[in-house]
Amino acid sequence: MNQSNLPRVLFFFLSGLLFVTILIYHQYLPATVASHFNFKGEADSFMNKNTYTIVSLAFAVFMTLLFPLIIFIIKKAPAKSINLPNKEYWLAEERKDETLKTLGNYLYLLGSLVLMLFVFIFYHVYRINLFGEVKIAHNFWIYLVIFLPTTFYLVAKMILHFYKKKI
Repeated sequence: MNQSNLPRVLFFFLSGLLFVTILIYHQYLPATVASHFNFKGEADSFMNKNTYTIVSLAFAVFMTLLFPLIIFIIKKAPAKSINLPNKEYWLAEERKDETLKTLGNYLYLLGSLVLMLFVFIFYHVYRINLFGEVKIAHNFWIYLVIFLPTTFYLVAKMILHFYKKKI
Protein backbone atom coordinates (compact mmCIF):
# COMPACT_ATOMS: atom_id res chain seq x y z
CA MET A 1 0.00 0.00 0.00
CA ASN A 2 1.22 3.48 -0.84
CA GLN A 3 2.22 5.23 2.38
CA SER A 4 0.49 8.42 1.28
CA ASN A 5 -2.84 6.54 1.35
CA LEU A 6 -2.33 5.41 4.95
CA PRO A 7 -4.12 8.39 6.61
CA ARG A 8 -7.19 7.84 4.42
CA VAL A 9 -7.18 4.09 5.06
CA LEU A 10 -6.82 4.69 8.82
CA PHE A 11 -9.69 7.20 8.76
CA PHE A 12 -12.09 4.84 6.99
CA PHE A 13 -10.98 1.88 9.12
CA LEU A 14 -11.80 3.85 12.30
CA SER A 15 -15.07 5.00 10.76
CA GLY A 16 -15.97 1.37 10.07
CA LEU A 17 -14.95 0.45 13.61
CA LEU A 18 -17.28 3.15 14.95
CA PHE A 19 -20.20 1.82 12.86
CA VAL A 20 -19.53 -1.79 13.83
CA THR A 21 -19.27 -0.86 17.52
CA ILE A 22 -22.62 0.94 17.41
CA LEU A 23 -24.39 -1.84 15.52
CA ILE A 24 -22.99 -4.75 17.54
CA TYR A 25 -23.68 -3.21 20.95
CA HIS A 26 -27.22 -2.08 20.06
CA GLN A 27 -28.70 -5.53 20.65
CA TYR A 28 -27.22 -5.71 24.16
CA LEU A 29 -28.28 -2.28 25.41
CA PRO A 30 -31.06 -1.95 27.98
CA ALA A 31 -34.34 -0.31 26.91
CA THR A 32 -33.26 2.98 28.53
CA VAL A 33 -29.69 4.11 27.93
CA ALA A 34 -27.59 6.55 29.93
CA SER A 35 -26.54 8.94 27.18
CA HIS A 36 -25.02 12.00 28.82
CA PHE A 37 -22.70 12.36 31.78
CA ASN A 38 -21.82 15.30 34.00
CA PHE A 39 -18.30 16.43 34.84
CA LYS A 40 -18.14 13.90 37.67
CA GLY A 41 -18.82 11.11 35.18
CA GLU A 42 -22.32 10.39 36.49
CA ALA A 43 -25.21 9.76 34.09
CA ASP A 44 -27.53 12.77 34.03
CA SER A 45 -29.54 12.16 30.86
CA PHE A 46 -31.19 9.06 29.41
CA MET A 47 -32.84 8.04 26.16
CA ASN A 48 -34.55 5.12 24.49
CA LYS A 49 -32.12 2.47 23.17
CA ASN A 50 -33.32 2.84 19.55
CA THR A 51 -33.09 6.61 19.68
CA TYR A 52 -29.59 6.36 21.12
CA THR A 53 -28.51 4.03 18.31
CA ILE A 54 -30.06 6.26 15.62
CA VAL A 55 -28.36 9.36 17.06
CA SER A 56 -25.05 7.48 17.32
CA LEU A 57 -25.30 6.26 13.72
CA ALA A 58 -26.24 9.75 12.50
CA PHE A 59 -23.19 11.12 14.30
CA ALA A 60 -20.98 8.41 12.76
CA VAL A 61 -22.31 9.22 9.28
CA PHE A 62 -21.73 12.94 9.87
CA MET A 63 -18.14 12.40 11.05
CA THR A 64 -17.43 9.98 8.19
CA LEU A 65 -18.63 12.51 5.62
CA LEU A 66 -17.28 15.68 7.25
CA PHE A 67 -13.54 15.28 6.69
CA PRO A 68 -13.73 13.92 3.11
CA LEU A 69 -16.18 16.72 2.29
CA ILE A 70 -13.80 19.36 3.66
CA ILE A 71 -10.99 17.85 1.57
CA PHE A 72 -13.24 17.81 -1.53
CA ILE A 73 -14.23 21.46 -1.01
CA ILE A 74 -10.60 22.53 -0.55
CA LYS A 75 -9.61 20.75 -3.77
CA LYS A 76 -12.38 22.49 -5.70
CA ALA A 77 -11.89 25.92 -4.10
CA PRO A 78 -9.99 28.64 -5.93
CA ALA A 79 -6.49 29.28 -4.53
CA LYS A 80 -7.56 32.70 -3.21
CA SER A 81 -10.07 30.96 -0.90
CA ILE A 82 -7.49 28.68 0.69
CA ASN A 83 -5.77 30.05 3.80
CA LEU A 84 -2.31 28.50 3.76
CA PRO A 85 1.12 29.83 4.77
CA ASN A 86 3.23 30.60 1.67
CA LYS A 87 0.12 30.04 -0.42
CA GLU A 88 1.68 31.29 -3.66
CA TYR A 89 4.54 28.79 -3.33
CA TRP A 90 2.50 25.76 -2.24
CA LEU A 91 -0.39 26.30 -4.65
CA ALA A 92 1.78 27.00 -7.69
CA GLU A 93 0.66 24.75 -10.54
CA GLU A 94 3.72 22.45 -10.27
CA ARG A 95 3.11 21.80 -6.53
CA LYS A 96 -0.64 22.15 -6.17
CA ASP A 97 -1.59 18.46 -6.49
CA GLU A 98 1.05 17.33 -3.98
CA THR A 99 0.13 20.18 -1.61
CA LEU A 100 -3.57 19.28 -1.68
CA LYS A 101 -2.75 15.59 -1.14
CA THR A 102 -0.55 16.50 1.86
CA LEU A 103 -3.24 18.79 3.27
CA GLY A 104 -5.82 16.04 2.76
CA ASN A 105 -3.60 13.55 4.61
CA TYR A 106 -3.31 15.91 7.57
CA LEU A 107 -7.08 16.32 7.62
CA TYR A 108 -7.61 12.54 7.47
CA LEU A 109 -5.21 12.16 10.41
CA LEU A 110 -7.12 14.83 12.33
CA GLY A 111 -10.37 13.05 11.50
CA SER A 112 -8.83 9.78 12.69
CA LEU A 113 -8.01 11.36 16.06
CA VAL A 114 -11.61 12.55 16.39
CA LEU A 115 -12.98 9.13 15.43
CA MET A 116 -10.66 7.39 17.91
CA LEU A 117 -11.88 9.67 20.67
CA PHE A 118 -15.49 8.82 19.87
CA VAL A 119 -14.79 5.08 19.68
CA PHE A 120 -13.44 5.39 23.25
CA ILE A 121 -16.39 7.54 24.35
CA PHE A 122 -18.92 5.07 22.94
CA TYR A 123 -17.00 2.19 24.52
CA HIS A 124 -17.36 3.81 27.95
CA VAL A 125 -21.05 4.57 27.41
CA TYR A 126 -21.64 0.93 26.46
CA ARG A 127 -19.72 -0.31 29.52
CA ILE A 128 -21.85 1.79 31.82
CA ASN A 129 -25.08 0.65 30.21
CA LEU A 130 -24.15 -3.02 29.88
CA PHE A 131 -22.42 -3.63 33.19
CA GLY A 132 -24.33 -1.23 35.43
CA GLU A 133 -21.32 0.87 36.32
CA VAL A 134 -22.38 3.98 38.15
CA LYS A 135 -20.07 6.41 36.40
CA ILE A 136 -17.49 6.71 33.66
CA ALA A 137 -14.15 5.17 34.63
CA HIS A 138 -11.39 7.57 35.65
CA ASN A 139 -9.21 6.40 32.78
CA PHE A 140 -11.71 8.01 30.40
CA TRP A 141 -10.04 11.37 31.06
CA ILE A 142 -6.73 9.93 29.91
CA TYR A 143 -8.15 9.76 26.38
CA LEU A 144 -8.93 13.46 26.48
CA VAL A 145 -5.52 14.28 27.92
CA ILE A 146 -3.94 12.32 25.05
CA PHE A 147 -6.36 13.66 22.39
CA LEU A 148 -5.86 17.37 23.03
CA PRO A 149 -2.04 17.59 22.87
CA THR A 150 -1.94 15.11 19.99
CA THR A 151 -4.40 17.25 18.05
CA PHE A 152 -2.41 20.38 18.90
CA TYR A 153 0.81 18.64 17.75
CA LEU A 154 -0.77 17.52 14.45
CA VAL A 155 -2.17 20.98 13.68
CA ALA A 156 1.15 22.64 14.61
CA LYS A 157 3.05 20.14 12.43
CA MET A 158 0.73 20.87 9.51
CA ILE A 159 1.14 24.62 9.86
CA LEU A 160 4.92 24.36 10.20
CA HIS A 161 5.06 22.06 7.17
CA PHE A 162 3.53 24.79 5.01
CA TYR A 163 5.60 27.61 6.53
CA LYS A 164 8.73 26.01 5.07
CA LYS A 165 9.44 26.14 1.40
CA LYS A 166 11.10 23.01 0.06
CA ILE A 167 14.36 23.53 -1.75
